[in-house]
Amino acid sequence: MSISRHFGSKLLGLLLSALALSAQAQPGAAPARPSIEAFFGEAQVGEVSLSRNGRHLAVTVPGPEGRLRLGVIDLDAPKKEIRLLVGFKDADVGDLGWVNDGRLLYSATISSARESERLAPEGLWAIDVDGNNGRQLIDRAITLDSDTTLRNRPLLAYWQLHRMLDDGSDDIIVWQAKGTERFFDSKLARLNTRTGALTSISQGAPDAVTAWITDWAAGVPRAVVTRGDQGRRKVMVNDGGAWKQLTEFDAFGIETWAPVHWFDGRLYVSQRVGPKRNSVLTTLDMSTGKPVEPPLVAADGFDVGGARPVYDRQTRSLIGWRYVTDAPGVTWLHPRMREAQERIDKLMAGRINTIVCATCVEGKRWVVVSHSDRVPAEYYLYDPATHHASLLLRARPAIEPRAMGLRDFHRIKARDGVELPLYITHPAAKAPGPRPAVLLVHGGPWARDYWGWEPESQFLASRGYVVIETQFRGSTGFGSLHTRAGDKQWGLAMQDDLEDGLQWAIDKGYVDGNRVCIMGASYGGYAALMGPVRHPKRFRCAISYVGVTDLVLLGKDSNSDVSEESKRFAYARWVGDPVADEKRLRETSPVHRAAEIKVPVLAIWGRDDRRVPIEHGRRFRDAAKSAGVDLDYHEYLEEGHGWFKQSVRYDFYGRVEQFLEKSLSPQR
Repeated sequence: MSISRHFGSKLLGLLLSALALSAQAQPGAAPARPSIEAFFGEAQVGEVSLSRNGRHLAVTVPGPEGRLRLGVIDLDAPKKEIRLLVGFKDADVGDLGWVNDGRLLYSATISSARESERLAPEGLWAIDVDGNNGRQLIDRAITLDSDTTLRNRPLLAYWQLHRMLDDGSDDIIVWQAKGTERFFDSKLARLNTRTGALTSISQGAPDAVTAWITDWAAGVPRAVVTRGDQGRRKVMVNDGGAWKQLTEFDAFGIETWAPVHWFDGRLYVSQRVGPKRNSVLTTLDMSTGKPVEPPLVAADGFDVGGARPVYDRQTRSLIGWRYVTDAPGVTWLHPRMREAQERIDKLMAGRINTIVCATCVEGKRWVVVSHSDRVPAEYYLYDPATHHASLLLRARPAIEPRAMGLRDFHRIKARDGVELPLYITHPAAKAPGPRPAVLLVHGGPWARDYWGWEPESQFLASRGYVVIETQFRGSTGFGSLHTRAGDKQWGLAMQDDLEDGLQWAIDKGYVDGNRVCIMGASYGGYAALMGPVRHPKRFRCAISYVGVTDLVLLGKDSNSDVSEESKRFAYARWVGDPVADEKRLRETSPVHRAAEIKVPVLAIWGRDDRRVPIEHGRRFRDAAKSAGVDLDYHEYLEEGHGWFKQSVRYDFYGRVEQFLEKSLSPQR
């Protein structure tokens, strides 16, 4: 599920049943306010992946330094202990997968402060379930100028995992993407995880491929998306003969459909439909080149076209689709899986219960990952024959669900009638009247929030604040029209949407309108600084971290990791042209409006940030100091676009806690 340095083969002395027992709250005990460490320390379980025969569960668990390490549990053993295999000193183990029943695949990843965010994986490794025969497959950094075929050297870092295979071999499929905007080279190959042997499977494929769709059973390319001029893309297919073009579209526009999967000779596509242009999952009629109606997976008001397949390794059949609406969901195609899901959902009512299996239909055991808005992930061993579930692990045993707030999803109206999805998290304790609040703004801005246990929201709620998360225009997941309604609206209608969500919570009686702080990271950090500018009477304070402060700089900066193509075609359309729209971009940049900020500001950046380079922070610092802003400014060394070190997360949220207490106190 998802979802090198060897420590040697050691046993982690963790008896899972004992852990589960000790984690239970004492009956009748009043829940204490959880510590910062309970929210932002590494989870006791990061990822899990069940082997195809159901015998072994791969898990990631934190070591003494806080980095996640790879371990394996033998589920046939009397004592379900975690046997540690490998780990890194400077990164987490993540992206677990089984090459076959005896061999595991993993990568080096870096977690950010919010658990739903991760940087792209760095490097790829494989190891046997007994800890032997470890091999690095892909390097973590490009250190050579040309490719290499030496057996003992990993592939260069521009290779990456495409997908696992299900043929019982030691092979996986990897793809290479390198080059420039004018020359883009992409290859697809099988990689043997024991020998490092690379076998091309992309001969004869079109040039400049940006996305490969392979036949799930055969593992050969069947559809591709290729890069064209002026931000254009082409979709081409090969169902056993020659490659042919099906369509061409604007990569940065609202495409009508896009390929996502290939099963049993059918191309599955994500299609935009309806008045809000929500994405649905369907198949393509190859004779007409048009999507088939009705769709296979659809959800009113949500995008589900990117639904992920659930594939049964034993029967080699498609048995379900996973997707996200306001929260994760699943559509089972097999009756046994539907019945089992219904039983599990009744057993663990009010939760999201995800069945983890590889051999599902005839499997002897599954793992169920169960969580809710108040309960961090819990991992249960489930017997589908007897329907018995036993608790194995808890991701955050220090979190007492009774101390967590209720998180609800709503749809409200903006001042101009646009529908705005919204999440609100209420503190667990009762209050006699409206509470102070934090308007928490997600990053992206082409991203979204979800229902479930969210560490940042629950941390703020545990300190007594109502947390409002408006899915402003520009957010994804609610239809293309909602996303594109945010085009060139940074600091304008997008900012008004945030205030409209806050006003709704005030009108409902949830929030004391005189005690509100706005907070966010990246785009959210930008919006946090623009809040007191556009709506000066609304906020008592602002918290911005790794935030954009200069929109002209963002579109021009050569130090940013944003591609030149994205700057030319996406940024100009979605945010503004740094030349043609310079006047508006300056007017909606916090660095040029700092003198209008009349509330205390906590602003923090990572010195090594490449997404929003440190110059954004330093320019704002200088402008704010010149304007006399009450600014608490800080830079974290060796941090990038988010707080990856556990110690930094503790320090940051300690600063947030103190800043909010001071700024939103009733006496201020």
